[in-house]
Amino acid sequence: MSHPLCGYVYDEKVIERFLSTSPMVVSDPAPPASGKGKDYFLFDIERELTGSVRAPHHQTIGSCVAQGSTGAMEDLQFVQMLRQPGFQFQWISTEVMYSLARIQVGQGACGYGDGAMVSWAFEAGQKFGLVARGVYGQYDLTKYRADLEKQWGTPRVGCPRELVEIAKQHLVLKCSLLQGSNLYEQARDVIFNGGAIVTGSNQLFANSRDSQGFCRPSGHGVHCTYYRGFTETGGRCGIAYQQSWGPDIPTGGPATVTLGSGRQVTLPAGCFFVDADEFDYMHRGGGNEVWAVWTETGWLTPDDQVQFVFA
Repeated sequence: MSHPLCGYVYDEKVIERFLSTSPMVVSDPAPPASGKGKDYFLFDIERELTGSVRAPHHQTIGSCVAQGSTGAMEDLQFVQMLRQPGFQFQWISTEVMYSLARIQVGQGACGYGDGAMVSWAFEAGQKFGLVARGVYGQYDLTKYRADLEKQWGTPRVGCPRELVEIAKQHLVLKCSLLQGSNLYEQARDVIFNGGAIVTGSNQLFANSRDSQGFCRPSGHGVHCTYYRGFTETGGRCGIAYQQSWGPDIPTGGPATVTLGSGRQVTLPAGCFFVDADEFDYMHRGGGNEVWAVWTETGWLTPDDQVQFVFA
């Protein structure tokens, strides 16, 4: 592992077992609408609904699988809020996700080092669920706590039973494993149709964007991240990669770039474009996972906070 914050592990047999025993929908029978030749960003929905884009995750241990999976599931909340205004946004606890994935699902297979499989996170979301940030009795999950990730991610410890019960109220309802040679096109179309993408690979990137908002491949490390948009209106197609290493990686915070269509878009802090062919290359062959998350049980807005609009 070439970077201390990388924490992605891979086991093909584990993925095969999950796919063969899970009731999740692995693929859609009807082809989705194509995003070819378009620009589309999930963070545009967040800006439309809230007026801003939330800060990036900032992990301090190798919990990237929990960061990437919950980041995508947070983006998905805004898609669901746009479609069903009765829902509200909630930050999702990475501490719960990390421990459920590593221990309740992964059975401590990573030992005492950091790390998890992406498929464990999706299995955890489907079988156990998600917990919003907040205070639950003795457990204060209001802010990110790497110490709890470490503690609960330890073999034979796991997520506290009280939180496991709470998680059951908010399940990941539908997700799918993308396979084949055209992974970029599949991922693009997932995003265009309101899903989000989470991957695990061995490719890292430079810490500075070029004038078009792209970062070049630089170094290797087993890492999990999520993707939240794409651009195809210029001669350079790219997918928006979201890092979980704080607001300054890549450097410069948010970055405003001009797309091929002439439209200006502000990439959020920690977000940059990856070339389409690079996305395919970095997820080619064994040792990689590319997952789509489509729906989850949202957080309903309390009745006393719902704003009714009468036409």
